[in-house]
Amino acid sequence: MRLKPDSRSKIDSLSAEKRELLDGWLFDENLSFTEINRRTGKMWKLRLHNTTLSRYYRTHFQRRTIKRIGDSARCANAVMKKFEDHPTDTYQLLLKMAGQIAFEKSLDDKKGLDTRTIAEFIKVLTSARKEDLEIQKLRLERDKWEFDAARACRQHMAEIQAITKDDYLDEDAQVLAIRRRLFGANLPV
Repeated sequence: MRLKPDSRSKIDSLSAEKRELLDGWLFDENLSFTEINRRTGKMWKLRLHNTTLSRYYRTHFQRRTIKRIGDSARCANAVMKKFEDHPTDTYQLLLKMAGQIAFEKSLDDKKGLDTRTIAEFIKVLTSARKEDLEIQKLRLERDKWEFDAARACRQHMAEIQAITKDDYLDEDAQVLAIRRRLFGANLPV
């Protein structure tokens, strides 16, 4: 079985624009060879034999499949690298992957746009966005608290140094004394 298209093939002599349209009919719209011949005859005054279309389809289907597998492998490797480099961002990366999967599933469905799947993923993404905003809010509050604590330390530096030089206090007692000085006497234990 020969998979390489004949260089004299009518399909190979088509312009890139027409070949792209033909690819859309074959792979995206999944039209029959009869329907494709009807369209090429009407639009381009061209008749393509079923064997020519079949050979072209097999060759390009294999190429597209191999390319898609390669793209998926590269994407998976990139995601794994990001997981390893930034483990705290794993949740966001998973959400991006879920969005990509929903998008691809909606395009792959032969019936058209799969609105149910998209709606479910939108709910998940919306929920994740709310959680992400809460996390960002908590981080901001922690950063503000750390800044305020550092400012308080700077303002009371002389007193803190005096507490740390007190030989009668062990480390835990020193930390407790510093906490009381910076944040007040009514601290939760």
